[in-house]
Amino acid sequence: MVCALDGLAYKYDALEPNFDAQTMHLHHDKHRAAYVNKLNSVLSEAGAKLGISLDDFAKNIAQLDVPAKARELIKFNGGGHYNHALFWNILTPGGSNHPSGKLFGAMDQTIR
Repeated sequence: MVCALDGLAYKYDALEPNFDAQTMHLHHDKHRAAYVNKLNSVLSEAGAKLGISLDDFAKNIAQLDVPAKARELIKFNGGGHYNHALFWNILTPGGSNHPSGKLFGAMDQTIR
């Protein structure tokens, strides 16, 4: 396996009443897991090795030496995996964690 489905940093019910445990299980254990599993499958079939962080992967996807069809599947599933990783790290119990730096600036400009 190239990418792993990491666990949540908090319990599945930690975001109640906004997100219940069942919703968290569904999105983490099923939805995100599907992105990770498909990404690993496509990378394996294309003979690609990741061996880098998810951030570096997202930044350097254009340099992957894989067929065009595989690249699109890698971008889609890798993007879904990356998006969920970002989501789980920002969405925390108590809402104390939020984006900062360039990411926050870009998001702030987009919603204004």
